[in-house]
Amino acid sequence: SVFLLLVAIIAALLFVFPAEMYVSATETLKYTLLPFGVKEGTSPIIYGLFAANIGLIALSFMAIFQYKNRRKQLKTSRLLMLLSAMQVSLLFVFNLYNAEGYAKSYTWASYLPLGTIIFALLAGVFIKKDEELVRSADRIR
Repeated sequence: SVFLLLVAIIAALLFVFPAEMYVSATETLKYTLLPFGVKEGTSPIIYGLFAANIGLIALSFMAIFQYKNRRKQLKTSRLLMLLSAMQVSLLFVFNLYNAEGYAKSYTWASYLPLGTIIFALLAGVFIKKDEELVRSADRIR
């Protein structure tokens, strides 16, 4: 549950801290994963990143509250890993701003989705261990 909560916290941090910066001679544009108030030239990829981030938060809380059904919780944690991998690929492959004369740079927040993958993986490992422990205890009876 702690790892799933960390996934939700990291995903929420992506709404606050800018993931990409575009620097030109006159201005600097900072992009968080919020699609509100976007400038002209912003790629529609930001809507996919926003949806993936909302999905990460919702699925991680859903997985936390599925503690009685560990199989569903394990499937949800695997879905979290897949969604995080999709978010990482969208973030690093595509540009959020399409304009000439801007240099793209990543901030430290760009690498936060990698943390969500790791924490979702750790959650899955410990959920699986817990399920195996419960099954072994059922055999002893």
